[in-house]
Amino acid sequence: GLGDVYKRQVEDSKALEEVVVVGYNVQKKETITGSISTITTKDLKQSPTANINNALAGRMPGLLVNQFNGGEPGNDAAQLNIRGKSTYGKSDVIMIVDGIERDMSYLSPDEIETFTILKDASATAPYGIRGANGVIIVTTKRGRKGEKPTVDFKASVGVSEPIRYPDYLGSADYATLYNEAMLNDNPSLDPGSASLFSQETISNFRRAKGDNSDGLGYNWDYFDYAFKPSILQDYSLSVRGGTDRARYFILGSYYNQGGNYKHSNSDNVNKFLRYNFRANVDVDATKRLKISVDLGARVTEYTYPGATAANIISLANTQPPYLPIILPNNHNDVNQADFEENGGYLLYADNDYRYNMLGQLSRSGFSKRTRRYLQGSFKLSHDLDFITKGLSATGMATFYNRVYSAVYRSFTPFLYKLTDYSIDDAGNYSYVSESANTGTTYLGTSRGKDGYRELAFQVKLDYNRTFNEKHDVGATLVYHQKERMMHISDSEEYAVLPYRQQGLAGRVTYGFDKRYLVEANFGYNGSENFAPGKRFGFFPSVAAGWVVSNEPFWRAIKDKVNLLKFRVSYGLVGNDVISSEYADRFPYLTTVDMDQGYDVYIGTNHIRKYGPILSVYGNPDATWEESRKLDVGVEIGLFDSLNIIFDWFKEKRSGIFMQRASLPSSFGMSNITPWANIGKVDNLSLIHISEPTRRTPIS
Repeated sequence: GLGDVYKRQVEDSKALEEVVVVGYNVQKKETITGSISTITTKDLKQSPTANINNALAGRMPGLLVNQFNGGEPGNDAAQLNIRGKSTYGKSDVIMIVDGIERDMSYLSPDEIETFTILKDASATAPYGIRGANGVIIVTTKRGRKGEKPTVDFKASVGVSEPIRYPDYLGSADYATLYNEAMLNDNPSLDPGSASLFSQETISNFRRAKGDNSDGLGYNWDYFDYAFKPSILQDYSLSVRGGTDRARYFILGSYYNQGGNYKHSNSDNVNKFLRYNFRANVDVDATKRLKISVDLGARVTEYTYPGATAANIISLANTQPPYLPIILPNNHNDVNQADFEENGGYLLYADNDYRYNMLGQLSRSGFSKRTRRYLQGSFKLSHDLDFITKGLSATGMATFYNRVYSAVYRSFTPFLYKLTDYSIDDAGNYSYVSESANTGTTYLGTSRGKDGYRELAFQVKLDYNRTFNEKHDVGATLVYHQKERMMHISDSEEYAVLPYRQQGLAGRVTYGFDKRYLVEANFGYNGSENFAPGKRFGFFPSVAAGWVVSNEPFWRAIKDKVNLLKFRVSYGLVGNDVISSEYADRFPYLTTVDMDQGYDVYIGTNHIRKYGPILSVYGNPDATWEESRKLDVGVEIGLFDSLNIIFDWFKEKRSGIFMQRASLPSSFGMSNITPWANIGKVDNLSLIHISEPTRRTPIS
């Protein structure tokens, strides 16, 4: 009816008025000329994962999510890349949470409002020297004006297990193929040789239960022996509300992910715990002054056995299925002392297979890692309409602290091999065993720790005004600086020196009648990583858009094609992170190692001479990578229900910091290959996206 039509038109109007978070500001979705994608928390809650990065897989066009770690609880971080990798160096995206760069991996989905990825140069240019790899912007939830207090409680329980395990041959097929291989290699070998499996043994393997409880031999499925489903638990409690003067959002959450290993005990059970807390408060102190205080904290605890997931998986993939895992007590007096010292059974190994699955799971020690994060920000926003309408100023100071500690308790289990056996008249075996390795009777201990503290400051001027209901003018100017101090016990001087960044960013936008859009951005940033005089760079971008569907001639078909927008952008951005290693900082400096041995021997006694040598040859011209990006996009909305987006982009990355493969000997630098900005990458692609129209506007 007419009511439904009106309701749909209102919702569509709200969708067009929806604001999207961009670099240092927000813009109406309809007026954006850059390549940007946004999703809300609702999309993320469909993926019950501990690490929010994994929940993004397949949900945002242009975002590549690859999990290279083991996938264990707490060790499941994913690498995020926007539009692929365009460098041989560090390709990590920038993560911005509530306006400040910080890690987002273990945020709770229940504290997040939106995710936005900035892909092209017009969107990332304000981040200048850091923006070449793209930017992910996260906004957390806040209270709303006039909203009655709302209490939300979530409790979810799930099961986690691998989709499938490899299906390997059993002991009978293994023995058959083993015999075939041995006879192929040794045609003259007697088929009845003791080095081959007998047909009786193979026949017994086919009838065996697997654990030798029937006396027919072992037929292990190591994945079934070692792995089990695990339980996931996720609980959160939040309160959200506000009045005309104050708004608030408070959340506490608990996440528990059990491990998939069997045969664990309370010390080495593989599990991950996460605790999240957030409090965002906004207060209108006066008609023009707003004060915002944000506090976020999280703690993650990760426990796992001394053996790595790689070792356990490798053992399950390579250990023959016919070998015993434990040697039961046969009451041979020769072995009793070993049985008493090892809990009544012995772990089996031999000269060829020197690891034991049960030993790796339950007798390899354990490790516990704890990470603690604390973030706080204080922001003042002041309306400057008394100077000119549409002008406002914002200042923000933030604190971020990350602490990591770990305890490693290592243990080497005693393993035993068979050296002799006998069979009595009743057919009972009696065997003699001896140690196959040198185990330990105590838990070794080592510790690890690191962390850092960040202090950041940001001040911003915004101007947004509409003239004569047709001319939309906007401008933003931002000054920002940040210092990171490392908490590292390291003898390397590079490891304790602070990381510092400083810069300006700006944006100017103009729109005529919501049809013709023009935008210019810039970033002027500096990094302490390079030589004096080469630390600051200017990174500009321009963009333009034409919203054809807002033209008068389009009204006749707007109910069918509700949106048609063309946009293009071009700009320059940089990447100053050349490596994650502390020793690779300050590439313009030459490193001299003292008291190093020369290949020079003096005197009749051939005494070797020692002295200083160059270990790293500094490059005073080292600088950041540069990325020139061109993006052409078309956005089409059909029947108010489907959006189709085509993006063609081309990126030329140059000046990638790489180590030279070789230098001529005439250069006079033996065994030293300097680093330089010599790498180049071209990245070209066409992306097509189809998605339903989101009718719920972002607050």
